[in-house]
Amino acid sequence: VILQQMIRAFATRVLSLSAFSTRFNGIRLEGTDKVAVPYFALDTTASTDFVAANGYDTFGNTNSDAKTITVDKRKYQGLKWTSSELVRQPFMDVGMGAMLKGEQLGLDVVNTVLALVTLATYGAAVKTEAANAFDSDDVMDLKGVADLANWPAAGRSLILNSAYDVNLLKDNAIKNAMNFGDNAPIREGRIVRIGGFDYYPDARVPGNSENLEGFIVWKSALLVGFSPVGPTQEVRNLLTRYEVVEEPTTGASFEYRLWGDADLDTTKEIIESNFGCIAGEPTALKRITSA
Repeated sequence: VILQQMIRAFATRVLSLSAFSTRFNGIRLEGTDKVAVPYFALDTTASTDFVAANGYDTFGNTNSDAKTITVDKRKYQGLKWTSSELVRQPFMDVGMGAMLKGEQLGLDVVNTVLALVTLATYGAAVKTEAANAFDSDDVMDLKGVADLANWPAAGRSLILNSAYDVNLLKDNAIKNAMNFGDNAPIREGRIVRIGGFDYYPDARVPGNSENLEGFIVWKSALLVGFSPVGPTQEVRNLLTRYEVVEEPTTGASFEYRLWGDADLDTTKEIIESNFGCIAGEPTALKRITSA
C-alpha cells in the first residue's frame, strides 16, 4: 500500500515529462550507463507532385531517430524510523511520509530536466509577459507561434509556472468552459487541454537565472531516459527488500530499498530515481519569460 502511494505521488509529478521524448526503462543497465531514447524530428519536407512518366520516384527515410543519453543523475529521498516511534507514536503515518517523499523526488527530477531550457539552447523568448497579465489570448498567440513553426498538431504541450496557471484559471473564457460541459477548471482547478496544447501546470518551473516561466514544446525538444542502478548481490543480501516500482499509466518508475540497523534499532527506506537528459531539437521549444 505504501509503495502504491509513493509511485502515484511520484508519477503525478513526473507526468509533465510526457511532453518530451521519454524512455522509462525498468531494466537495469549492465556494463554501460547509456540508454537510447527514440524521437521524431520535425518534418517540413514538401510533398511531391505525381508525374505519370516518372511514377513514384521520390522517397524519404523515416523521420524517426534516436540519441544516446548517459544515465548520470541519481536522486533519492530517504525515510527512517525507530521501533519505538512505530509502536508508540500514535500520530506517526509512514504512508503519508512516503507519499510526500515520492512527490518531492518527482519534482526534483523534473526540475533537473527543465534546467536545460535556456536562452543559449532554445533562443529568445516568444512571449514575455507578467503573470497577472497572462490569459487565454496569450495561449492563442502561442498556438500561432507553433503553427508558424510548422509543428504537427498532435504532440504539442504547454508548461506554465503556478502564477501563470492561476491567472489563466481566473480568465472568464476558462471559467465559462463550464458552458461547454467541462467543469474541471472550476471543480478541480485544472485545465487538461487548451489551444491545441496538452497542459501541464508546474509550481516549480526553474527560472534558470533567465526569468523562465514556462514554454510551449513539441516532443523532440528534450530527451529523457530512466534506468535503475540495481544493487550488487552483496548489498542486496543486506537489504530486507529491493524492487523497481512502476506506475502502469505513465511508465514512470523508481527504485525502492528497505533495510534495518539493528544497533540503532532503526528502519531505513530509500526511493531513488536514476536518469539522464539532453537537449533535443532547438526549434521544438519556445520559451515564455516574465522579463
